[in-house]
Amino acid sequence: MAEHAGAYFLGGSPCAGKSTVAALLATEYGLRVYSCDAAFERHAASATESRSPTLARLRRMNWDAIFLRPLGPMTRDAVLACAEAFAFAVADLAALPPGPPVLAEGMTLLPACVASLGPAALARAAWLVPAPGFQRAHYARRPWARAVVGRTADPTVAFENWMRRDEASARLVRAQARRVGAPVRVVREGEPVDVVAAWVAARLGLGAER
Repeated sequence: MAEHAGAYFLGGSPCAGKSTVAALLATEYGLRVYSCDAAFERHAASATESRSPTLARLRRMNWDAIFLRPLGPMTRDAVLACAEAFAFAVADLAALPPGPPVLAEGMTLLPACVASLGPAALARAAWLVPAPGFQRAHYARRPWARAVVGRTADPTVAFENWMRRDEASARLVRAQARRVGAPVRVVREGEPVDVVAAWVAARLGLGAER
């Protein structure tokens, strides 16, 4: 059996509420959550130049080198890093012990990557991207985000670059989703999380499989 068989996938760009929605669905439908974000540092630590060159390079960069640079290279590195980390995530899913169905969530799950697993995987996947106002409002309320940019030479510019990179990532996720025929939803400020969770559950077919 393929390592992804039976898994559900919830991808999307940062700050779209993926982790919150995944936790709600896990409780409602008895799923195990696999967090790509939680595994990212472990994956980056095991990256090699030959197998995962972008992850290996980013691991050596400080916060100035990551955030105080042009938008194009920042976005390109974010996308390439996700594509490289996806292979690690698939291996992790293969190594999980038997148990309840798995809901994998995170930016690593780009539409093109999930589509490469085949139609069955794509049929059990959905993507969330934040509207720019939603993203900026929520990042501004996260102390750890301010702590990260506070380690750069210019926190204001670093934060703006970060937001612009993630907005560009959201556009890329939407474009990839359109190309592979995958469902994607824009999450807006003030939208109830249970409404978003219900949309995701319907797209994953969770209600139909109860």
